[in-house]
Amino acid sequence: MKNSTSQGRPVLTTVSIALVCLIVVICGMAGYWMQSDMIRKQGQVLAGTATILGERIDRIFFDRYRDFKMLSSMGDLVNGDVSTITRTLKHVQNSYENAYEVLSVTDNLGQVIASTDSSLVGSDFGTSALFQTLQEQREIVIEDDQSRNVLPGHVGYTIGARLKTQSADQTFSGIVFAYVHMSELFDEFERQADLLRQQNPETSDFEWQLIRQDGVLLIDSVLEEIGKTNLRELSLPSVLAIATGQSGYLVETHALRNVKVITGYAQVTGIGNVSGFGLGVLFRQDQKEIIRLAWALQQKLFLVGLGVLMPFLGILIWSRRQVQKAQDSEREAQKVLQRWVEQLNAILESSPVATIIVTAEGHIEHMNRVAEKIFRCMPKQFYGCHVFQLISEREQIDEQFYASWLSTWFSETSHEHLKEQIGVRQDGTEFPIELRVCPLPESSAGVNPSGQLLNKVIMSIQDITERKQSELAIEHQLAHLEEKIQVRTADLQKAKEAAEKANNAKTLFMANISHELRTPMHAILSFASLGIDRYDSATPEKLLSYLTQIKEGGNRLLSLVNNLLDLSKLDAGRMVLDYQEVDIKSLLLNVRQQTDALLKEKGLVLSVDHWTDDTAVICDEARITQVLWNLVSNAIKFTPAGNRITLAFRSSLTRYGRRQSDEERVPGLLVTVRDGGPGIPGNELTSIFDQFVQSSTTRTGAGGTGLGLSISKEIIEAHGGSIWAENHHEVGALFHFLIPIRSPWPEKSIENDDGLLVKAP
Repeated sequence: MKNSTSQGRPVLTTVSIALVCLIVVICGMAGYWMQSDMIRKQGQVLAGTATILGERIDRIFFDRYRDFKMLSSMGDLVNGDVSTITRTLKHVQNSYENAYEVLSVTDNLGQVIASTDSSLVGSDFGTSALFQTLQEQREIVIEDDQSRNVLPGHVGYTIGARLKTQSADQTFSGIVFAYVHMSELFDEFERQADLLRQQNPETSDFEWQLIRQDGVLLIDSVLEEIGKTNLRELSLPSVLAIATGQSGYLVETHALRNVKVITGYAQVTGIGNVSGFGLGVLFRQDQKEIIRLAWALQQKLFLVGLGVLMPFLGILIWSRRQVQKAQDSEREAQKVLQRWVEQLNAILESSPVATIIVTAEGHIEHMNRVAEKIFRCMPKQFYGCHVFQLISEREQIDEQFYASWLSTWFSETSHEHLKEQIGVRQDGTEFPIELRVCPLPESSAGVNPSGQLLNKVIMSIQDITERKQSELAIEHQLAHLEEKIQVRTADLQKAKEAAEKANNAKTLFMANISHELRTPMHAILSFASLGIDRYDSATPEKLLSYLTQIKEGGNRLLSLVNNLLDLSKLDAGRMVLDYQEVDIKSLLLNVRQQTDALLKEKGLVLSVDHWTDDTAVICDEARITQVLWNLVSNAIKFTPAGNRITLAFRSSLTRYGRRQSDEERVPGLLVTVRDGGPGIPGNELTSIFDQFVQSSTTRTGAGGTGLGLSISKEIIEAHGGSIWAENHHEVGALFHFLIPIRSPWPEKSIENDDGLLVKAP
């Protein structure tokens, strides 16, 4: 019964739907064919109407042409006086029911001598193109009059003819011309529209238009702006089609109402020598009117089809009800089972634990949303797959566990088995899981051929990644705790050593400063006391020597204080450099003059080696002079009497930028000062540039505070350069400093890495 109902139901439904669809398709195809055919026929009717109106306009032009051919040879106009000509012109105007708006005659010079409009008499018409054309032996000329205002609904043009004289030489005596309007055209359009309404009583009104060759409206049944609106500028397809000279029809979009319309078009081509001026005729009707008629026929055809189909559908419906009764009992049985399944699915889906139902063969039957989430798979992606696909191959369930699992399936008693495994997600990534397995008995219908009750298994899975990570993190922290303690202890030891080193340097500096301050101060006080005690007995030369010693001690104190102030400014980042172009050689000459007395006192020679002539750089003159003074004075201090001090200049490249990682190089000037002293211990070549640090050779008796080289280093680095020392392979020490020829800093005051303010040019 289940198979017959399940098969009969889709057959009946399919047959019913197929019949209805067949009728709909047939009616649709018939409606489409009727609609297309009606549009084609109506388009031909509209095109024919436009052609008839075009021929009518051609006939009107031709009639006026024949009239003027007769007027050009009329004796009253050729030989009559002005009054006769005027009377004749008015008679012609009245005879043609005002077809001629104005009739006029000119003499051979183009002056109007007679006219039905007295305001034109005496006007000069000789410069007009019409007059000049007729003067050149043309008999009759018709011109489209686009310059004169024509009444709405009327078409105006100018016609002229050369007066024919009876003389043998055909002397030109003037022309007769008229302004013509075709007032009957609007009525002709209305008559054609009435004929179409009689032929199609169920359709609405028609629209018509007469346009000039340039697209300007002349006659229109809808628009109010006749003579202003240009349809060619609107790019209407029907207007463009008129230019082909052929009549026809097309479907286009209405320019104002934005609806589909059927437009018939034709061009006024003219008759014989009479031009039609390229006038165009448009006759249109809304396409929806034709579609409405076709739809009405289609509805009738559909109703006829339904009348034929209804009895057959009645039989199908009766059969369907009989089948429905047979299916009711089956539905009731299915509802009970469906409710149980829905309840189980609801429990599984609402569970916060990942749950998988596995058949006795090990195939996945159901996975709840939590399980799909932790395995990162699409819904129902693993349905029907073996459960072992969720277990890593290197961590496959061992045989003992698998055997226990199978025994659980066929056991009637409740049993659980818990084990940690490595799960595999859909994307192949592995993660630790914990499995809990318990049996799920089915109904009595689920028995195998041997009569044993079949079981399914519910697997509860928990992602224990975070737990494993926490365990690993704890182990890692324990493993590295001792290492961290050792590192911290080492850091503390380094900090302690650095503090002790700084304290020692400070103590040494204070000792040197105390000595340097005490010595000149002691000399000043001693010589001042001598001067006070002996001022009345000492000679002027002796007093002068006392004062000189006092001055030298004061200068020494001033130099020491200046060094301390410079060091303070450097530490606080308050020193500003004033950049300008300076020749280093000139600075050296100044230093040489200042130290000349010291050189002569020790019998030293200061020589200069020029390895380059370009010694001009952008720098702070005072600060670079201070550096040269420090280096030269140190060289004098450490060079034994009778030796030589050498200075050298070389062109070189220096690093651009403040960071050690900067690799770009710029042109620079290298200055070297070599002394003839004992040299510098190798382990002190770098430390002598530190603050408060003196070389061991200084402490042997040469003196000094250890500030000069430290200040020099700060000044050179503020210029974007570098300074260093090395020992000569023969004797003495070499001090080098390298600065860029042009300032590498921006043209503004800047602060270097050590906080030093630098004023760039």
